[in-house]
Amino acid sequence: MRATPSNATQVRVELLPPLGALVGRESNRRAKLSIDFVDGETVLDFLLRLGGLYPDLHGQLWDDERRELRQPIEIAVNGAVLGIHHQLDSPLHRGDELLLVPQYQGG
Repeated sequence: MRATPSNATQVRVELLPPLGALVGRESNRRAKLSIDFVDGETVLDFLLRLGGLYPDLHGQLWDDERRELRQPIEIAVNGAVLGIHHQLDSPLHRGDELLLVPQYQGG
């Protein structure tokens, strides 16, 4: 998606397997996206818009009824998991990178 405002900037998004299938890519490979956004956009704003571009991803990311992230996907901004250095209301900056990681369960 290309934004038209002159203050648009790119954010890189990487989805680890099998999440690529949610954005139309192969499920067994990392999927890398570059998405434009307007300066001042928060992590929440960006993730909601990303989900709007990819409805299957939205369904896995968001619990619309509770208005919160679902548990099966962790979000990291610049290598730090949400809740450590960044919150959903944290602003994004030029060159930021988001990593979406499926939670693995095992025993």
